[in-house]
Amino acid sequence: MHLAEGRLLEKTLTDREFLKGERDLSLFQDGLLLPDTKRKKEKITSHFWNEKDLSRLAIPPDLELFYQRYREKLYMPVLLGYWAHLHLDRAFVTGFWPENFRFLDEMGNEQVLGEKIRKVYLKNKGITVPVKEFYSKEWYYGDYSRMNARFIEKYDISVPKVIPGCADGIAEVEEEDLYTVRQELLELCCASGNENHSLKVFSPEDLDEFLKKTAAEFLQLLET
Repeated sequence: MHLAEGRLLEKTLTDREFLKGERDLSLFQDGLLLPDTKRKKEKITSHFWNEKDLSRLAIPPDLELFYQRYREKLYMPVLLGYWAHLHLDRAFVTGFWPENFRFLDEMGNEQVLGEKIRKVYLKNKGITVPVKEFYSKEWYYGDYSRMNARFIEKYDISVPKVIPGCADGIAEVEEEDLYTVRQELLELCCASGNENHSLKVFSPEDLDEFLKKTAAEFLQLLET
């Protein structure tokens, strides 16, 4: 998803000279991937999660924490990519999710706290799924793989090369972990042509509109 949004941003960022040349573009693409080099609990730091949100099922990045640390370097190509990643993740959790899902407790009351959630209502499908079933390869995780395969084809995505030193000065991530993410993307690209892109949780059209809207909002941020 992040590289797909990157494709929507690249031309404007180049035209406005935020990105100058192929090296800047590659650094921007590396930045789009760097937050996801950390997994599970390590995302607390790489995704700038606020401690007050850790009890939530879905945790949005706190952009103010990111700004506090990197405000003076925001327009470096790699940090532009990192910033775009966090901005999209926050929009996904705080905007796209509420538009498409309702997380419910045993009594059917809406909840945000992970320990109280028992089922998920899919608004665009009109069905309710147990939360453990929702987070499975059949539903959410399976859709995530299928939609990424679809993005690769629709947005003509290729896997960026890792620029040596791309993570220098970014304390929350390590460059060596980016090679693992890159290999996973290469495998996904190889398999994408054989994927069945039929989605059970998400609407392809809604995802495309979300990416366009989020990319436009990010570009507006650069003007402030």
